[in-house]
Amino acid sequence: MVQGDDFAIFRTDSDWSEGGVTDHFALFSGIYYNTCDLEMPTIDERQAMAGLWPLSEGTKVDISTGDGASIEVGSAAELFLMGKPRSAHSVKISYRGDDPSEESIIVLDEVPLTAAIFWEDGTRDTTTLVTRPTSVASTPVDIDLIGNCASLLNNQTNKK
Repeated sequence: MVQGDDFAIFRTDSDWSEGGVTDHFALFSGIYYNTCDLEMPTIDERQAMAGLWPLSEGTKVDISTGDGASIEVGSAAELFLMGKPRSAHSVKISYRGDDPSEESIIVLDEVPLTAAIFWEDGTRDTTTLVTRPTSVASTPVDIDLIGNCASLLNNQTNKK
């Protein structure tokens, strides 16, 4: 949908999504995401996440915005995606707050993108296809639908 130096804003497209602000989310440096109704990470936190690249086992970032989270890059991994094995890293995210949780994700090494999520309840979601548009969409972004993610459009980092 919309992409910046260290983030991309997406819309969930499913039978149960309504297209509202909670169905839109920002993915930061391919690792950390917030739905657009939540407070966005600070510039310093975003730069710290961007600084994880290239991914290296043992590197960590703490996010204090909102309920907070701790992100730690784990071991190298391989993920079969789009007909071939892709190099990746496992990443552990521990969310703090009133209802703490943990998830493990697989992030592709060649492009900052979460390709698999292993939820705390034992379920998982995986990417099946990665594409890039061949042209820029001419439809303007409806700022009302992307809530707090709108602040990202004028607040980008200079690090990749």
